[in-house]
Amino acid sequence: MRYPVLLTALPLFVLFGGCTEFVQTGPAMPARPAGHPVAVYYSEELPVTMQKDIAHDVGGKPLSAMPTGGKEIGRLDISGMGAWQHLVPKGQEKARELGGDAIVIGSLSYIDQVRFTVFRYGP
Repeated sequence: MRYPVLLTALPLFVLFGGCTEFVQTGPAMPARPAGHPVAVYYSEELPVTMQKDIAHDVGGKPLSAMPTGGKEIGRLDISGMGAWQHLVPKGQEKARELGGDAIVIGSLSYIDQVRFTVFRYGP
């Protein structure tokens, strides 16, 4: 009789726990300290309404405003329950752990998934 309880709990974990997948595309970097600012940029290939929402809701800037000289170190796919705006802080936190200074929102679902590219600027 314990199995039905476990099977009922599993979808709740998946629904509320979310999922983060990372693919390293550059050199491994030491983590940034907690609280280190991670800037948010967005691809200018996203629909204009999404660009406006990103700028308004999370203070994102267009990719063309990103400083030059950054190195791509990886890509993150983050999904979870709720609007995409709630996933951006999770992306910033994960980027810090990976040594990132900025994230670029490359694609998003208004419901529950965001794809980020993580960049590192300096040592």
